[in-house]
Amino acid sequence: MRRDGSKFWADAVITPLYEASGILRGYSNVVRDITDRERADDEMHKQAVLLDLAHDAIIVRDLESRVVFWNRGAQNTYGWSTEEASGRVTHDLLQTKFPIPLADIEVALARKNDWEGK
Repeated sequence: MRRDGSKFWADAVITPLYEASGILRGYSNVVRDITDRERADDEMHKQAVLLDLAHDAIIVRDLESRVVFWNRGAQNTYGWSTEEASGRVTHDLLQTKFPIPLADIEVALARKNDWEGK
């Protein structure tokens, strides 16, 4: 709680301080305000819950094409549970067939931030 009485999220680290002889001399205490981070995490959780309600397949991948989010719509469409899909490379999981080599697609994405396959 802050001096003004308002509450906030905190990350606290308490470290014992010993003399060279091994006698406990006191403690060091560091407190960081993490309220903004907790609010952002809460907002992301709320959005993930809403995305999970969508009937469309929504898949979020990292830069290595590994699944980091797989909603119920994706489960229903493709048959893999979130646990089964998480961390898997989407191209392997979905057995993607590309109309041109994947390397060419990645170059186009890097150049234009966009690629649409046919």
